[in-house]
Amino acid sequence: MALPNLNQPKLDSEQVKALAALANFKARRKQSECVFLRVPLYSIAFGSDFSKGEVRWHAKGIFAFGDVATGVFAFGDVAMGGGSAPLPSA
Repeated sequence: MALPNLNQPKLDSEQVKALAALANFKARRKQSECVFLRVPLYSIAFGSDFSKGEVRWHAKGIFAFGDVATGVFAFGDVAMGGGSAPLPSA
């Protein structure tokens, strides 16, 4: 069993953008225009925006769905809130 090469160079932003384009994954970001106490009714945030250096988006709303979700009802890989639950993995 070979050991991993720890001297491998890091990927620069252009390489990361190219890899994201190859993956053909479309990130989703949507937020309600209806707000209550300056918090949107719902927020959906899946995926990344590598061009801005964002690895994961954070959904914040009363109903929050995303990779990282914070809300009264939060659903995601990392979910924080009153009624939070992890999303089922594929």
